[in-house]
Amino acid sequence: MEHWRYQVSDVFASYWHDFGMNALRSLGSGKPASTAANVYRWGNRLTTRRAADEYFFKMVPTFVDQIEFVYPTSVDERLVKAQLSEWLKRASVLWLYRTRMFLAGLFVPVNFLFAKVFFLLANTMLIYNIFRMSASMRAHTGSTTIQKLIDKKRALWTPSDDLQTKIETISDKVSADLLRMQQEDLKAMKAAGKEMGSAAEQAGRVWRWTPNSDMHDLVVAELQKQLKAPELSITYRRSRMQYLVYKDSI
Repeated sequence: MEHWRYQVSDVFASYWHDFGMNALRSLGSGKPASTAANVYRWGNRLTTRRAADEYFFKMVPTFVDQIEFVYPTSVDERLVKAQLSEWLKRASVLWLYRTRMFLAGLFVPVNFLFAKVFFLLANTMLIYNIFRMSASMRAHTGSTTIQKLIDKKRALWTPSDDLQTKIETISDKVSADLLRMQQEDLKAMKAAGKEMGSAAEQAGRVWRWTPNSDMHDLVVAELQKQLKAPELSITYRRSRMQYLVYKDSI
């Protein structure tokens, strides 16, 4: 069911971002932002939650004696610890998830009042509020579990050569595949007598991974298969979108 939901979401997202790329092309020329560009920007803000920390904490098991953080050797361990520390601070000092859970709970009685007039709307709101309460509770539990394990020295920090090698190998293959497809497209255009224009200028320029840079979606998808981590792709893409929309939030 989730796989089907993500596919439908991807279809809508592809059309939305194509619209956005066309709308943002005029910005580089010094012209003021068009109505379409503003719609794209605010649409992203309205549909992108600052919730990378929540997604992370919700995946933490409730009962666990030890936790291990595994990351590529090209990633600075201090950055990993600093990011986690910032998330834990927001969870504990600001009471972030408990506050969200409380606010969502306040709307439950309102749903019953709405049900007398707007039955369908009230039920939709009720389901959403219950979901938000559950998500906040799971995130709060996960953050508390991790903090206790860190305090008890039961957290391991493991730079993985194996993970680094996997990323590099998969990235090289994806770059080679992208280059091959680009060359095939150029050959097809040339055979058909089409004007290649900017396509010829971009010949040989394909995505290539460098340490601490963004990974291609195809790389993340292959890592998901090899690591048997079913939520990796969707979590990575959510975090990436959050960073692009709110650059100071991760």
